[in-house]
This record gives sequence, structure tokens and C-alpha cells, in this order.
Amino acid sequence: VNDLHACHPTRYVYAAAFNPERPFSFDGVMKFDNETQATTTFHYGANRFGGEAVFAPRVGAKTEDDGYLVCFVQDEAAQQSECLILDAQDLAAGPVATIMVPYRVPYGFHATWVGDL
Repeated sequence: VNDLHACHPTRYVYAAAFNPERPFSFDGVMKFDNETQATTTFHYGANRFGGEAVFAPRVGAKTEDDGYLVCFVQDEAAQQSECLILDAQDLAAGPVATIMVPYRVPYGFHATWVGDL
């Protein structure tokens, strides 16, 4: 959930997508629209698993889903961790940026977004 809308009714909820073939594994991120009941899912790809995504609002955002989903993904085949940044309004487009992480980020690693310090 966009933290700017926490403690209020929200239209959008973001969650990790379970892989039914690999118990306790997340193979994507999904967006659920409480108004239309529609679900959109971005799958990380074969042998790629991650954790929960964090919502980061776009500077000057006007709508609840105007921002980015930031998540860590581990490519098991390449033994490479990445930080993916997805447009929360268009998950199907895939990452707008991918940051290669020089060490393994463990599954279950939790993060948060801090917009201002």
C-alpha cells in the first residue's frame, strides 16, 4: 500500500505472487484493484524469485498508484541478485530500471521506502 494512503481506504494493494510449483517462493509481484477486483501480475521469469515489493511514490504524484514498486530478485541460474524498479501503474511493461547487486540478497529480506530525511 502507498504509505501516503495508509490508515485510509485504499484502491490498490500490492503483494508478492506465490509460485504454486515451488512452495514458499515468490515468483512475481501483483497489484489488486479493490474497486474493479482486477489483479495484474508481473512474473520475474524462470528460476527468479524475490520478496515483497515496497511502494515508492513518484515525486508530485496525484493518484494513489502513481509511483514505483521496488523489489529484490534472485536469479537462481545466474546466482545474481537484482533490485527491480517497476512502474506501479504499468506492471506489464516490466522494470523501468534494474540494478545489479554485487552480493546475494537473501529471500525474506525486508525493506522500506523513506522519501525524505
